Amino acid sequence: VIMFFVALWLCLAASCATAPLDRTPTTPTPNGFDAARVVKVLDADTITVEFVSDPGKFHRVRYLNVDGPELGECYGLTAAAVNRELLQVGVVYLETPDFGPLRDRYDRLLRHVWIQQAGHLALVNFELISLGAATVWFVDDPKHIDLYRQAETTARNHDRGLHRECR
Repeated sequence: VIMFFVALWLCLAASCATAPLDRTPTTPTPNGFDAARVVKVLDADTITVEFVSDPGKFHRVRYLNVDGPELGECYGLTAAAVNRELLQVGVVYLETPDFGPLRDRYDRLLRHVWIQQAGHLALVNFELISLGAATVWFVDDPKHIDLYRQAETTARNHDRGLHRECR
């Protein structure tokens, strides 16, 4: 399993050096969401995007209620690779929180991040926690928090990702 993630990371790391993805949404943007192109995956819980509605301006986005390991920490490189794999679609849909701040102390946008996956929307925040690439970090927005906590409990109980590697 570890070798799989190492191979995945090496494969994905090579694709990081390519030009930013220039994809447009293949389906209409869901109501209440902002469509954005993924420019760069910075780590397990932060990306740089360019809004489809505002080309040429780049924004760092921190996944809301998610805490991924930093690149130099245990499982950090693998968690970033998992995030990069999920975002290969190139386009994300950003959901603004109902409560709390819209930006963190580093001026990153705080958002729930969605992708089109197999014909439906998938919540990247949830997927990262489910795979053990991140844990729950509750800020102020209770939206999806029960789902995130359930995913973390399952990942921990099944020794997925960082729950197995970083004891």
